[in-house]
Amino acid sequence: GYELSNEKSFLDEAILRSKPLTSRKIEKKIESYQTQRDLAEALLKTPRLSEKPFFQRFNGDQNIRRLRSSNWNILHGLRVFAWTHMYSVPWLEYWMEHQGKDK
Repeated sequence: GYELSNEKSFLDEAILRSKPLTSRKIEKKIESYQTQRDLAEALLKTPRLSEKPFFQRFNGDQNIRRLRSSNWNILHGLRVFAWTHMYSVPWLEYWMEHQGKDK
């Protein structure tokens, strides 16, 4: 909404809602990892969110569903990072860095 309306309250709310998504820093620079597997292993050490999916914690069906990962699995970015508008985080990062500069 902020991009289209320039309504600062939309950006403020997006920043507030994104706070739980912050993660710890990875050990090295992203470009220094030799393989995607090495990068994935480093990324798996960074989240602050629980990797136990919502439906696994509250549904009680521990058999078939335990194999699925949560919607916030940090590795999802390795395969869908270009599909940004659905997930909005890269757009939020852009506006956080450019608030007031572009508008």
